Amino acid sequence: FGSFVRFFYGLPAPTDDIPARMVLTTIDSAVYWATSSPCGPVHINCPFREPLDNSLRKWTLSCLKGLDFWISSAEPFTNYIQMQHSYACNVAQGQMAEVLNVIQRANRGLLLIGAIHTEDDIWAALFLAKHLLWPVVADVLSGLRLRKYLTSFSEFEEKFLFVDHLDHSLLSNSVRTWAQADVIVQIGSRITSKRISQMLEDCSPCSYIMVDKHPSRHDSSHIVTHRIQSTITQFVDCLLKALIPPISSKWSCFLQALDMMVAWEISFLVLSEYYLTEPYVAHVIPDALHCGSAIFV
Repeated sequence: FGSFVRFFYGLPAPTDDIPARMVLTTIDSAVYWATSSPCGPVHINCPFREPLDNSLRKWTLSCLKGLDFWISSAEPFTNYIQMQHSYACNVAQGQMAEVLNVIQRANRGLLLIGAIHTEDDIWAALFLAKHLLWPVVADVLSGLRLRKYLTSFSEFEEKFLFVDHLDHSLLSNSVRTWAQADVIVQIGSRITSKRISQMLEDCSPCSYIMVDKHPSRHDSSHIVTHRIQSTITQFVDCLLKALIPPISSKWSCFLQALDMMVAWEISFLVLSEYYLTEPYVAHVIPDALHCGSAIFV
């Protein structure tokens, strides 16, 4: 079809090593591309290994992991929602109602902030964190790792729960077993940490809401349940109008205590050196930066 199609994906040859949800997320994405404006054809290539017979063969059930909720419902695996205008929250109230319901029922919520590129989006992310009061994991590309913007929220700063050392914490098998979120909201593009990405996959099946302004996928584990095409500011503006009940204090306190212990351990190891080292410089310099400054390593 050349360049005439709006979406193309070449599925790999079927094997039990590939999760079946990969096919579902691909189909859901293709349907969204085909039906959203401007509508157009999509192309999915489905190869099959020879011999093409119908003989019975053994296969493993592990490839069906994470499909429980999809099998028991009539909804697509990944539900796509498009918000295009400044009044999108009113226009898409019916579509957003399900998303708001999922967020309001969260018991172990987690807010992920991926790569965001504008100051407006950074401020919107902070307002969302202040509104949800969920544990926040900020990616290194989010612009919020140093959190110099929090000087404007000095009266609320203690209410923000940033989990800065989740990547290090996940080196522990016990932490990986216990750190199971039931609702994940991600704004911005992909998360760079492989350990956090693996944790998200281990949380499946759970409600995973991803927000970004483009329709492309950043879902390598094929676990996103709600994909919202919207600017971050539009999505946050919609969510700020809703009442969000508090989540489990046990979940928040666990992540806070865990993050503090890892931070102390890292600080002790870095500051115990008696000579200038690269980790020491990287650990000390960010504290001296002011809002509007930047550091490139």
